[in-house]
Amino acid sequence: MLRWPKRAVLALVKLFEPLQDIDVYIEDANDEVFYTHVLKRVAAQSVRIARVFALGGRAAVVGAAQNGLGSPRRCLYLIDGDLEWVLGRPAPLAPGLYRLEAYCIENLIIDEKAAAALLVEECSMMEGDAIAKLEWSKWMTEITVPLVELFAAFAASYHWAPAYATVSRSIYALCNTPKSGGLPALDPIKVAALRDDALREAELHAKKEDVLALFDAVRGMAFSRGEPIQIVSGKDHLLPMLDCLLRKHGCKLQRRTLRLRLGLKCNRDRFISLFDAMERAAAGIL
Repeated sequence: MLRWPKRAVLALVKLFEPLQDIDVYIEDANDEVFYTHVLKRVAAQSVRIARVFALGGRAAVVGAAQNGLGSPRRCLYLIDGDLEWVLGRPAPLAPGLYRLEAYCIENLIIDEKAAAALLVEECSMMEGDAIAKLEWSKWMTEITVPLVELFAAFAASYHWAPAYATVSRSIYALCNTPKSGGLPALDPIKVAALRDDALREAELHAKKEDVLALFDAVRGMAFSRGEPIQIVSGKDHLLPMLDCLLRKHGCKLQRRTLRLRLGLKCNRDRFISLFDAMERAAAGIL
C-alpha cells in the first residue's frame, strides 16, 4: 500500500489550511476524493472540509493520532470499525481518533433511498417504481442472516487465528451465477460452508465451546443492533451485492463510480456520531 512520506503529507496539509476548519486523516490511499465528498455532505455548512489526507493504512492513522501528526492544527483521524469493532473491542486511545460505528464507511452509504435514486437517474424511472423494483426489505432479508453469521465466524477466527483470510476472499466465490447469463446471487450453502471453515480454523487454537460462545455472542450483538448487517464488510461484500441488484434493473456503473455516487447521496442521519466528532474536532475538543 502506498505510504506518503510524512514531509509530503504535511506540505499538502499546509497548502489546504486556509480552506478548512479541520484536517482529516484517513486510511486508504487513492480514496481522498471519495472521503472528501462524503465528509463534505456529512458536515454540511457546519465544518469546512476541502480535502482529506490518506496515510496508507490503519496503523499509520492510529500512529499519527498518537504522535500528534498535524499538531497544533485541529485534526480528526478516521479509521474503519473492522473486526475489532465487530468483536466489541474498544477503539485505540488517541486525541482526535474516531472509529466508525460500522465495519467500514461503505456500510453507512448503502441504503434504499440512495439506491433508488440511482435507478431514477440511470434508468429514467419514477421514484416509486424504483423502490418497488428494488424490493429492498426482501433483498436485505435474503443476505442478512447468512452474511452476519459469516462475519461472526470471521470475528471468532480473527480472535484466535488472525492469520486466517477473511475479507480477502471474493464475495463472488459465495455466489451462484445462472447459466443463462444472469447476475450472481448469494448462495447460503456456500456462505455456510465458509462460516464453518472459519469456525474450524478458530477451533484449532481454542476449545470448541469457547469458539462457539464467542460466535454466538457476536451474532447476538449484531442482531441486537438496529442494522445487524453493519458487521459485514460493506466494501468487499455489500457493495458488490448491491451492484448486482442495481444491474438486474439496468443500472450499470463502474464500482468506483457507484461508490462515489452513493456517497454523494448518503443519508446524513446515519453519520450523526461522525458529525459530532467533526464538530468537536473543529471546536478543539479532543
